[in-house]
Amino acid sequence: MIKNPELTIGPGKALTVNGTLTNNHDNDGLVIESDDQGTGSLIQHSSSVGATVERFITGSSTLTEYKYHMVSIPVYYASPESGLFLGSYLYKLDAIHVDPNNSNYYGIWESLGTPTNTPLYCNTGYMIYYPNTSTTYTFKGTLNTGSFSLSVSNGGTYTFNLVPNPYPSAINWGSSGGWVKNNIGATAYIWPAGAGNYTTITASSNYDIPVGQSFIVMTSGSPILTVNNSACVHSSQAFYKSAPSNQLKISAQSNAYYDETFVAFNSAAGSGFDPLLDGFKLWGLEDAPQLWTEKGESRLSINQLPAPSAGLVVPMDFKTTIAGPVTLDFSGMESFDPPLAIRLKDNITGSMTDLRQNSNYVFSHDPGNNEKRFSLIFGYPVGINSIASGDGKAFISNGRICLDIPSMQDHSATITIYDMLGQVFRSEEKAMDGIVSMEAPQAPGLYIVTATCEGRNFVTKVINK
Repeated sequence: MIKNPELTIGPGKALTVNGTLTNNHDNDGLVIESDDQGTGSLIQHSSSVGATVERFITGSSTLTEYKYHMVSIPVYYASPESGLFLGSYLYKLDAIHVDPNNSNYYGIWESLGTPTNTPLYCNTGYMIYYPNTSTTYTFKGTLNTGSFSLSVSNGGTYTFNLVPNPYPSAINWGSSGGWVKNNIGATAYIWPAGAGNYTTITASSNYDIPVGQSFIVMTSGSPILTVNNSACVHSSQAFYKSAPSNQLKISAQSNAYYDETFVAFNSAAGSGFDPLLDGFKLWGLEDAPQLWTEKGESRLSINQLPAPSAGLVVPMDFKTTIAGPVTLDFSGMESFDPPLAIRLKDNITGSMTDLRQNSNYVFSHDPGNNEKRFSLIFGYPVGINSIASGDGKAFISNGRICLDIPSMQDHSATITIYDMLGQVFRSEEKAMDGIVSMEAPQAPGLYIVTATCEGRNFVTKVINK
């Protein structure tokens, strides 16, 4: 307990000092408080200001609840400081070196035990687990202000590093004027307590990283990461923020855990992994849901693609070691061009869901299921974009849809007929010997016909009058 501080910024309160801030009463003269309702916030520009900064942390005596927190030290120490985060299990992240075509990226966390005299650095991040209901940690030192260099390294094609928010306020990862990011990926990662998975934040979105939180960034080449006061913001954001707009967010929930993946369209995006646009999938707990999309050989949590053409298919994969029901929730559909159809195909059941009409999908998972379970299908109705690709033609004759596809002759192909809502009317395996046919829908209207055969694809439209 600090007695009679000259200035206290209470939980959830904020103060900006544009002029000179002076504290003549050592660290106890200025206190920034924190509790279960929030944490105080201070933005100021004076050097050598002593203060006490609090950080409320939740925990659990049940270690399997995985209420880990990625934390930072929100004051400056000239040398490594011991006696911090007492009573918590303490971990540091060994830098993860990866190749973009590797399948899985797991955090390698080194246990530092229950800290007593463990010296900690204020320019790196740590992870803790407090084995009781909650606690409030207190940091006494000099407030960071101005430019701050975060400790990053690279030892492979790409490397993941855990870095801190060093300020007594939140910082915005997408702030254009507050960062120097040389060879730093646009995606950062945090671990929401109890989620069982990492979740991603992007530089293109308006994410605030709270006081006392650390986060993971990806580096390449010779990385430099610095932050200054221009990135500082007052924010009521807790240790996790919801998904940004202007992209499709997919959340998988099962076994009391969840995972998220994101798909967006960007005219600057290409067909391969781009560290300034995309984010690799980082793997969480085995009994938590694991959800990702694919771009080439890369497994991604953030996947930015060029503007969709007709029938764009994005593979979306899922796995977990736990059998049982899984719920997929979709949001952000309203941020896309209204005529764009967004559908989910379950490759096991064959069902097709119009996500603009149904924003969730429940399925039963077996650990033996193929992880390549889903496809996200984007496309415009006929008249918005032309739906036709591949050599061949299709037409309706005597109540049947007929196809003539020269490139698939003497092979077996899967032929599927969709209505304009993406519902499957019929799907059959056909030997492509000359002109083949299938029963046409009785209802008049526009239909999409697809044929796939050993990596070859044919898509066209037919009109049933």
